[in-house]
Amino acid sequence: MTGGRGTRRGRREGTGRPSRNTRAHRTGGLALWSVALWLLAWHLAAFALGSELLLPAPLTVATHLVADLAQPSSWERIAFSLARVVAGFAGGMAVAAAGAALAARNRRLEELFAPPITLAKSVPVAAITVLALVWLRSSELSVLVVMLVVVPLSYEALLAGIRACDPRLSEMAEVFRLGWRRRIRFVLFPQLAPALSAACTTGLGMAWKACVAAEIIGIPMGSVGEAFYDAKVHFDTADLFAWTVAVVALSVCMERLLALALRALHAAALRGPAAARRHASDAHRGQQAASASGVALRLRNVSRQFSPSSGLGAVSFDVAPGRPMAVMAPSGTGKTTLLRIVAGLEDADGDVEGTEHARISMVFQEDRLIEGASVLANALLAASPRGSSPDEAIRLLGSLGLGSCLDQPVATCSGGQRRRVALARALLAPHEILLLDEPFAGLDDSARDAAAALVSEREGRACMLVATHDRRDAALLGARVVELHRAREGRP
Repeated sequence: MTGGRGTRRGRREGTGRPSRNTRAHRTGGLALWSVALWLLAWHLAAFALGSELLLPAPLTVATHLVADLAQPSSWERIAFSLARVVAGFAGGMAVAAAGAALAARNRRLEELFAPPITLAKSVPVAAITVLALVWLRSSELSVLVVMLVVVPLSYEALLAGIRACDPRLSEMAEVFRLGWRRRIRFVLFPQLAPALSAACTTGLGMAWKACVAAEIIGIPMGSVGEAFYDAKVHFDTADLFAWTVAVVALSVCMERLLALALRALHAAALRGPAAARRHASDAHRGQQAASASGVALRLRNVSRQFSPSSGLGAVSFDVAPGRPMAVMAPSGTGKTTLLRIVAGLEDADGDVEGTEHARISMVFQEDRLIEGASVLANALLAASPRGSSPDEAIRLLGSLGLGSCLDQPVATCSGGQRRRVALARALLAPHEILLLDEPFAGLDDSARDAAAALVSEREGRACMLVATHDRRDAALLGARVVELHRAREGRP
């Protein structure tokens, strides 16, 4: 009976409605009971002290806050400081993003940026503010201070996020020649979203603290910092608390709005490619026309040796359009290496001819899908805006048995489904040369037969090179077989 109750509870927690614990986590743990408990503790502490000067009660602070917000000048102060927070935060994020992108590509630049980043993290805000007063007017001071606080926090978070990006997805984008917009939208942004969210929320909270601190020292007229200073001068502790509550509320609200905006942007980025939706044409005819161009693939003494006992031995053969070639060998002999050499992902000895001006499409040994995107969006990822249409992709996915899960995120798909999505992406991408690395791995017999029949039908006149360890794959595709040999010590 216990196991049954556990199963039902697990089903309830697996539904679309978030649990109370999940909702609390998403709002930063600000549960109402916790807030109420701390307000009660504050009230009891104020009552025990019995002095509004030392610690005003929550109700007194709320009264002052309402009175302050009823004055138009208070909203002018908020607008003044808000503009400087936004300007400093946006500038800091831009500098941090540019610096992290450069540092991730060049170790020397990372070493060059390290001293100023360490300095910006270590120097107190008060010291930065006093020094900056030498160069800037007090009304501009807070922008610089906010930037100097935001840059190191965001730089380190973004640099770590960039370093954690999967290089295999970058290789996929390179092979499919994805434009910079699609690379950012589908490859880079989804992987950077967690780091970007952390950098933005942390940086925004620190931005308000730095801005108010700089304004209290510089005292620009019409700022929130001036209100803090006036409350301190007049020993108006309740007003000081009221403005503190206002700043905290502004910071929390902006963090929440920014988090919602980033989530919405992330979801929008993972929808199907907009360009492909605007252009409807028959990709199959386009592929046949490309295949009829007579592109041939020629390998002459191609080899790659990783160590004296491992690598790809010298291989030479031609792959003509309409005559698929299958390379076979035990694992570790160089099948995947050979395909990567043809795709331009690895250097090798020997010559590869026919790829100079040809477009290459590929099914990688791993699926290399965009996890948060749907099945349809992944299939259309590498499609040309003037080539494959959603209708064509839907028909192709239906032929592969994926018609019922078009809008399903690939992260929730089975291994066999993911493999077929990767195959669909390769078939829909514009190409003259098609490279297939274990294309039917993980498929049962019926799915394998259907997928092979589809490839043969669509790519009947293509220049196709297949790497497999299963002779059934070669037979299903009608491919000639070439056996690979391991490189020997001292020679390719």
